[in-house]
Amino acid sequence: TSFAIHYILITSNQVDQQWLLYWFRHYQSFMPLPLWSPDTITWLIRHLYTMLDYPLGLLWNFNTADSAPLRVIMKMSILPIALSLIGIYAFFKTDKRALALLTLPLILTLAASALERYPFFERLLVFLAPLIILLIAKGCDQTIKALPALRRRQLIIPALLMTGGFAASAAQVISPDTFGRYKKSYKKEALLHIDKNYQEGDLVYVYWNMNYGYRY
Repeated sequence: TSFAIHYILITSNQVDQQWLLYWFRHYQSFMPLPLWSPDTITWLIRHLYTMLDYPLGLLWNFNTADSAPLRVIMKMSILPIALSLIGIYAFFKTDKRALALLTLPLILTLAASALERYPFFERLLVFLAPLIILLIAKGCDQTIKALPALRRRQLIIPALLMTGGFAASAAQVISPDTFGRYKKSYKKEALLHIDKNYQEGDLVYVYWNMNYGYRY
């Protein structure tokens, strides 16, 4: 219901905007067809993996490490991937209806992406984050139950999962210039610089897609 209201009132007005279609095609946000092609399988793996970073924030993203193996370890990608797969299996064995409810929105989003009606891209997938978190949580619960040694230390796995997000947040508080990582646009700094150096008679051109930031 939430998606339908949002789509009818807002998103549907944008689906035929050619510049948006061009932009999302450029960033490969639409799932390629046919489904059984190697390109589609590669696309699916890559995009599902990047969801662990954005919007879920479960990767450590310490890419500045000198050692390639260390960078892989620091990303901690294996833990959320393994737990989500365990969670899917656990739901399949015990509650297929719950699994269907959790995965149906993801399937519908991928279908809309294949039809180029909705891009499978970063912040546009925030609404899927709680569903994947539930799969990971189920996997965490099953892992703790299956390993008696973890029952007295139940917080170890959740703590490891959340360490990446806490570490990234702490790093951005310590170094505000890194806030937003690759998404930092420096719009505020640019506008303040123009405002400070503006002289009478100067003409300032505001790009149309910058209008919201400028007005703010």
